[in-house]
Amino acid sequence: MLVRTNNFRQWRHDELHSPKYQKFKTDQMPIILKFYKQDYELLIAYYKHKYGKILKPVKRHANSSVEPSTNCPRCNAPHDYIYNNNGDKGQFLCKVCNERFHPNNHVTTPLKLLCPHCNHTLEKIKSKKVFVIHKCRNLKCSYY
Repeated sequence: MLVRTNNFRQWRHDELHSPKYQKFKTDQMPIILKFYKQDYELLIAYYKHKYGKILKPVKRHANSSVEPSTNCPRCNAPHDYIYNNNGDKGQFLCKVCNERFHPNNHVTTPLKLLCPHCNHTLEKIKSKKVFVIHKCRNLKCSYY
């Protein structure tokens, strides 16, 4: 509905005061995790102090695909503490810092966005000049 004001002789939109627009709410902000380097020796010492036992290296099978030159990109743990996480598909898991990584792709993102509802990672689905849209990877979550 448009109403004319007498003072300024302009049209004032009465829609802005409508209850429909007052219900408009923004989403919660995502949780932001920063990537930072750690030292595996300090983490192993902390584990020993906290639990009172030594963090043992991984027991491997004879046909393991973890190369001896593989190190964790986050804590620089040697291959003795690295699991072959998903069989022969190439993803590894560090036993010391729980970092998942690919041996050929040591690039780690400086920031990781997590869903405020379910703590899953947010996936970038659309980017424009002015904004970027992220969506939760969890299929049961509606965060967008």
